[in-house]
Amino acid sequence: MMRLSTMFAFLLSLVGCAPSNKAGGSIEDSIRQLTSEDESYLNTKRAVFTRDSPDDVRARFKNALLGKGNMSLADDLEAIGVVFGDLIANDSPMTWVTVEFEGERMFAMTYPKTSVVLFPIAMIDKRARKGEVIDLPTLVSDTIATVERSIQNPEYQR
Repeated sequence: MMRLSTMFAFLLSLVGCAPSNKAGGSIEDSIRQLTSEDESYLNTKRAVFTRDSPDDVRARFKNALLGKGNMSLADDLEAIGVVFGDLIANDSPMTWVTVEFEGERMFAMTYPKTSVVLFPIAMIDKRARKGEVIDLPTLVSDTIATVERSIQNPEYQR
């Protein structure tokens, strides 16, 4: 799961200060396009919510957010995080990538030609573990609005 240092890196990336990794580079230096194995893994997570009828999906989603699913909480939250990221990608030009930072490889999303990096799986995990109610449509629109404001700042432009 996401460490506090990784969440800190996410927050810093939104304010334009990508921290250095242990090798002395920034988070941007460790962003990689998805491999076919990465795509396959994300598809496995997506399947958690796409193999059932819409009513069943809603029930699975609700149960997962409440920690009542058939999978482990970590698996449920990761699947929800992937769906959350996909919803962001559907409504913005953001794309999935991987980031290797402080010895950890994570799925993230980037906005083209900017230094903005999001970690959708960690965003869901953090909120769920705090016991927050996750209103996914609102979280998607709020996240996109925050990104859109951030990319207007020249500091975020590449």
